[in-house]
Amino acid sequence: MANQRRAKRTRERDRVKTLAQRLSALGDMSPAELRAEYEAVFGEPTRTRHRRWLIKKIAWQIQADAEGGLTARARERAEELGASARVRWNRPPEEAAPERDPRLPSPGTILRRTYDGAVHEVTVLRRGFEYAGKEFRSLSAVALAITGTVWNGLVFFGLKRRGAAS
Repeated sequence: MANQRRAKRTRERDRVKTLAQRLSALGDMSPAELRAEYEAVFGEPTRTRHRRWLIKKIAWQIQADAEGGLTARARERAEELGASARVRWNRPPEEAAPERDPRLPSPGTILRRTYDGAVHEVTVLRRGFEYAGKEFRSLSAVALAITGTVWNGLVFFGLKRRGAAS
């Protein structure tokens, strides 16, 4: 009886040791190796090369496979909470007005800039800008459309001097 318990503890210790070694090895892997490990663990390829995300995702799955993952009760509870939770977005909802850059003029203002012998007019909108019948999300995008090169839109339209502090 004592020998059986000792053998069981030894097997458990070895299993935990190999699990820890496997998890530790993830930190030494390159993104390409992590992607291969992801495919081995999940049975499908991944497109991401984000090293830290891959390590976390693979480590969680290795531990879940070794320890059994979430209980059925925990999965049910997560489903309940997910169904009743408010959805959070990284951007404000459409009905909420995003904060405007204080350096921008009020909506309706027309910005004029002479470039390459032509006068270009841009109308400031609540959310973006209108130039040549098209809407743009930023002044920099408008400046790119006008010049063909990347510009700071505030500098291009004279709303901020080049090199001036914000």
